[in-house]
Amino acid sequence: MLTNNLFDYFTYGVMALLFLYQFTFGIKGLTKQEFHLHGFQFFLFLYFLSSEVSRSFFPIFVSNFDVAIENNLKMSIPQFAWAFGVFLATPYAWKISKKMDICHIMQYSCLITFFILVCTGLTHDYFIMLLLRIAHSVCFGIISLLAVVYLVNINTKASTIKYFLYSFTLSSIAGNFLGGYLSLYFSYENIIFFSAFLSLFSFLILPYCFQQEFATAKEQSISIDYKKLLTNFNIQSFSLLTTLPYRFIFSGFVLFFIPIYMHNLDYSMQKIGQTVMLFFIINAILLEPVSHIIDKYKISHYLLLLSLFIIGTSILGFFYFSDDYYHILICVGFLSVGMSISSCLQIPLIPIILAQECEKFGKGNVIAYIRTTERIGSTISGLVIAFFYQLSRNAPFFRTGL
Repeated sequence: MLTNNLFDYFTYGVMALLFLYQFTFGIKGLTKQEFHLHGFQFFLFLYFLSSEVSRSFFPIFVSNFDVAIENNLKMSIPQFAWAFGVFLATPYAWKISKKMDICHIMQYSCLITFFILVCTGLTHDYFIMLLLRIAHSVCFGIISLLAVVYLVNINTKASTIKYFLYSFTLSSIAGNFLGGYLSLYFSYENIIFFSAFLSLFSFLILPYCFQQEFATAKEQSISIDYKKLLTNFNIQSFSLLTTLPYRFIFSGFVLFFIPIYMHNLDYSMQKIGQTVMLFFIINAILLEPVSHIIDKYKISHYLLLLSLFIIGTSILGFFYFSDDYYHILICVGFLSVGMSISSCLQIPLIPIILAQECEKFGKGNVIAYIRTTERIGSTISGLVIAFFYQLSRNAPFFRTGL
């Protein structure tokens, strides 16, 4: 009991420090031009938070809809619809960014998200909710890609890309915590309305943390040719060995498999939540030092191999020590270390490993394409892992190790 309480205090203490950092530097970024990237991170944090707040309870919210669909399927379809919408939005967002101001596109997306969330909280029709979910994910996908485009327009250093990673990680931590806490006192619909106003607030602050000199996509004269990119061996190899597996493991293993697996081992929702929270907390803590190491020391190739080794070992260790809670925590912790290194490396490595391709097709086009293909991992991960897990549930592999 004492150990559990200490872990709770540690988790909430670290969360409080991370949020204090986010809001302190976020406000500074809105008021001082030299800290504009902190302000941009604050904008992304608020927008992503508007999506993440409902993530912890959305399957339960969906289960209350009266529709003639099996309950598990009814709860899983919106998750697939979300991933599919983000996948569809990514390539079109890049094309639009070549014709319009990035800041304006992101503002429109925030405003549309506000109306979508309001409608989601009001609707009682399952299929209308699905359409709204897809529309929301399209806006989310547009902002996710254009945020990376904006940062890449500044430079491709890990110390710049980290602002995007920070915003996503911190919003995931805050969203799961806030969603679970607020659901104790408010209806799901009211929490979704709260999320809508977060997206509206992000719409209002964006112009104050955006530098117009980086507001348009570079290499506008180089058109994106998906057929040539699709048939390029180096680009496909990079995607298959780095970004796509990362998304597959993050969406399918961390967010989908671990909670279901621990639930089937009769762990409480509190322990499951703490385990996923630990992943995000370690990830957030490591972003700064890992980004610094990547930029200062030219050892990116070795760090990539190290991250793959840590991730692979952690997943194998997870199954080998599958029943013990603290062994699971250790494996998830090491997995987070490997994933932190991998996430910081992905964008900075593209102009290094794919230098010729960036010269030929345009760096922005290559990055946009790779960001599109990585979404395949997010889209199919849950279905693939669910299928193999269902086949293997009675196998000793999942209970006693390899």
